[in-house]
Amino acid sequence: MIAIIFNQLRNKSSVRFSVIKNRAGQSLLTFAPLLIKTLSVVGTIAMFMLGGGILLHGIPEAENYIHHISENINASLITAVFPSLVGTLVSLKDKASLILTVDFPTRA
Repeated sequence: MIAIIFNQLRNKSSVRFSVIKNRAGQSLLTFAPLLIKTLSVVGTIAMFMLGGGILLHGIPEAENYIHHISENINASLITAVFPSLVGTLVSLKDKASLILTVDFPTRA
């Protein structure tokens, strides 16, 4: 669909097409760094949520307890997000304890 529109623009006026093409390219170059930064932050948060969820699924009592608490909360948005938030907190605690307990080599 986009190719058809570009071909029609090219046929009508190659100068106008060139200006539109340059503006589209500049827009993509301007937008790309923001997109990459946003994806890196969102991806990091998603990985913490996933890791915490995996840890919580390994402990059946904890998973049942969290679901029981989230069902008793009356706000529907909080009920939906609560297990993910707890999973994220568990994952952050796990990563922090790993960093504090691992002895990283130092440069001589």
